[in-house]
Amino acid sequence: MKNQCDSKDYDFYSFVFPLKAFPKAKRNKYIYSQLEKMHPCFSDSCCFDYKFRLEKKEVRADVIVMQKYTLAEYKNKSKRIIIPERKGKVFFSGIKPLKVVTAAVLTAAVVLFVVSIFLSRQTEESIDNAIPQISEETDNLYEVEESNAVILMENVLHLGGASDFFSWESDGFTEKTTLALRNVFPEQIQSLLPQAVFSSVQYDAGGKDLIPYMTVQLNQRVKNGFSQTDGIASEQRASLRAFLMSQEEGVLIMEETVKPDALKFSLRGNLKNKTEKVLAVLDEKQIYVSSLVIKKQADEVVFEIIFSDLELTNQDKLIQTLMNSVSIFFEELVQQEPAKPQIQALEVQQEKLTLVGKILHEDGRVTEYYKNELGRIIKKER
Repeated sequence: MKNQCDSKDYDFYSFVFPLKAFPKAKRNKYIYSQLEKMHPCFSDSCCFDYKFRLEKKEVRADVIVMQKYTLAEYKNKSKRIIIPERKGKVFFSGIKPLKVVTAAVLTAAVVLFVVSIFLSRQTEESIDNAIPQISEETDNLYEVEESNAVILMENVLHLGGASDFFSWESDGFTEKTTLALRNVFPEQIQSLLPQAVFSSVQYDAGGKDLIPYMTVQLNQRVKNGFSQTDGIASEQRASLRAFLMSQEEGVLIMEETVKPDALKFSLRGNLKNKTEKVLAVLDEKQIYVSSLVIKKQADEVVFEIIFSDLELTNQDKLIQTLMNSVSIFFEELVQQEPAKPQIQALEVQQEKLTLVGKILHEDGRVTEYYKNELGRIIKKER
């Protein structure tokens, strides 16, 4: 079954394609460069497919550009997509439903052979029919089984880091994660996630030990199955809103929108407990989101959520990881005070300390966290 696209759902371009760009290593790069010039806001949220043809003794590329979300909707309805401009051609034919595949390409050897043999002998129509249309996945598609956000949060917790800002968004094909991070150095993250991008590292002034502060960004294309249920986003928005309104105090709904379905709200009071409750509701009710922002401020936590009609298969692991790592948003990092006389140091040692948690490292080391009478967190290695 063929599925003719509505003109508002795609953009069509046709341009002369130079033979020097036909090698596989150069082909996608050249098309990307052309689309960046011709297509408004061309980015990772877009996908494209193309076909080659000969016209007036020139090889031309016919390119269709669609939003990945839109393409997913079409592929769930039909396996074959056509457009009015090229009714004889099927686009995105190599893309299976619910799987990321961003281009259909023609092998360089076949194209060069056809062009050299038929350019002077065949008519435009016969040459066009002679060129086989071959679909395959692009080489620059970075597919992974696990979300980088999950890896990042698990290891920040293990490293004793802290954060006051987390942002994650996904369209089912790509994920973008941003984390403001304290008490962890870039190399500790880079050894686990070499593709991470870091801001400049700043340090809190004063004290014996300086605490590093930076922002980490991760962009990744994911191998992620999903299904679509129209209208589920509005239902889940209403479900979360109902939960928030059922809370007796400390919850303020700040903003709500429809299309996109979104909620912005703040939590006050027992911040850690309430944050865990919100994440638990997202997990238990299987509320799917395309964007999740958590901002820890002095006396409140602000959530910004955009709901999704896409049921992402790997989102459950992300929400569960956030639940397990929620303490990083409430970790009190205290700079060590300058050295004091030994008598005073002994008095500090005699302070009443309460064990709040410990981490057992693979090399046998144990990191213990204590809280003193002033509420400060003290870290000890054994």
